[in-house]
Amino acid sequence: MEFSLEDELALLTNGEEYEFDNLVDLEDHSSIVQSINSVVDTITGESHLIKDQQVFDTFRSLIKRNNSQQATRRNLIRQVASCVPSPSRALTSPTTTTTPGFLAEIDATVKDEDFSDHTAYRSHRQALEMYAFLLQWFVTAAEKGAVSRAAKEGKEAGGAKKAGAKGKAVPKNKRKKDDFSWIDAISEVLTVMVKALRLKTERIWQTAPERDTFVSNCFMKPANLIAESEAYMKIAEIKMGVYKVICVSAKTHGQAFSAQMTIMQNLQYTEHLSEPMADLVTILAKEFDYSQLGEEVLREIADKQFNGQDTKGPRSFSKFLIRLAETSPRLVLKQIALLQKHLDSESYPMRNAILEVIGLLIKELSTTAGTDADPEVTKRQLHAFFDLLFERFLDLNSYVRSKVVTVLIKTCDLPTKFPKLRVRLTELTIRSLTDKSSQVRRNCIALLTKLITTHPYGRLHGGELNLDEWTERSESLEKELSVLDLPGRLEAEAMAEARELMESGGEEEGGEE
Repeated sequence: MEFSLEDELALLTNGEEYEFDNLVDLEDHSSIVQSINSVVDTITGESHLIKDQQVFDTFRSLIKRNNSQQATRRNLIRQVASCVPSPSRALTSPTTTTTPGFLAEIDATVKDEDFSDHTAYRSHRQALEMYAFLLQWFVTAAEKGAVSRAAKEGKEAGGAKKAGAKGKAVPKNKRKKDDFSWIDAISEVLTVMVKALRLKTERIWQTAPERDTFVSNCFMKPANLIAESEAYMKIAEIKMGVYKVICVSAKTHGQAFSAQMTIMQNLQYTEHLSEPMADLVTILAKEFDYSQLGEEVLREIADKQFNGQDTKGPRSFSKFLIRLAETSPRLVLKQIALLQKHLDSESYPMRNAILEVIGLLIKELSTTAGTDADPEVTKRQLHAFFDLLFERFLDLNSYVRSKVVTVLIKTCDLPTKFPKLRVRLTELTIRSLTDKSSQVRRNCIALLTKLITTHPYGRLHGGELNLDEWTERSESLEKELSVLDLPGRLEAEAMAEARELMESGGEEEGGEE
């Protein structure tokens, strides 16, 4: 049969209006079971038979009926899961040992890899596209069903609450054992996606648009759809599966720009993905050795303008920057010159975020000093960062002034004490004790306390800053030094006395006149 992935995806965007020939009649349970058994027996051991018109149309009919009829959605998803090209079948039938169709086709493609002749390798293109099409459609339908079911349960729970003891919502742990659990199948579906992305797609799809259609629409979009659920991203296996799909797509299949747009859109519209997107950039840089994407994202953030009236957007981006500075400080350090322009942003959450980032960079530079950079360069960077923090003592917003004091409190616990900078910091802190904001004054008191308890003179006189004891010790050292024969010192004292005499003599003559 002829199959165009791009055309089918375009038709599928119409949702329930998606039509195709040979729609299989699935009106009752027996016809569903019969159709499932038939197609499973067909593709078992011969995954390429998905190209058979009847087999493919049966799969499409099952998913389409599930996608169009809300009343039987859950039962149909359970039935479809037992035969759709994904490992979900193992979840509904634990005893089955049949290799799912998509995995079998991937393995068959890998076996036909030949560096000298790509003909056999490319012959799997249509089957892979058909499996990928069904998989992404299944993910969309299952996710739609999960959202619908959650909304229904929430509505029932609300009604039960209003009705008092008249009704109670059914707990999730009391579901029927044969109910298909989509959340349990997600990690397995993502595993199939990752394995499919291990293929050398550039040898199968000769043009970039064709490869982009396969990778972006059939893998990246479903993965991002799963990531939009906050509940799913709290599960480590699902979260890592989403990360791997996007990372492999960006690094191996030329989807860096698509991944960048996905990250920016998630930061703009999906608040719970702020920190996960930072973790994604970190994994891509450290485990996949691809830091270019993170640098591009930071540059794009540096070019953004944030409105002072907007609260959601800046907070989301600020969480991303802080998290990324915690996990990949060196990556942020490369772009801090561009990011620090947000210190003048109208949005105070962005100013707070940059202050927090600068504090984390100070920690990184002071704890890893001398490892791979010139000490003088590191010293200049540290002083420049402290200067930026000191400037924010005069910020117009009290939240920012309070934040900068909080950041500086954290720097006091670093192994490097910065004695000269501490003197200036102490002066600024004392000045801010008269700030009109009580929170700023409270934080300044805490900062002064921290400066005293973490002073860099702990090895002298037991670490206690007793003024009388320090004065007595200073005078005794001066007496010991005065005994020594130091011509330079004596000459300096003689010159000082001569200067005083000349000045006093000049004053007396002026008085007589």
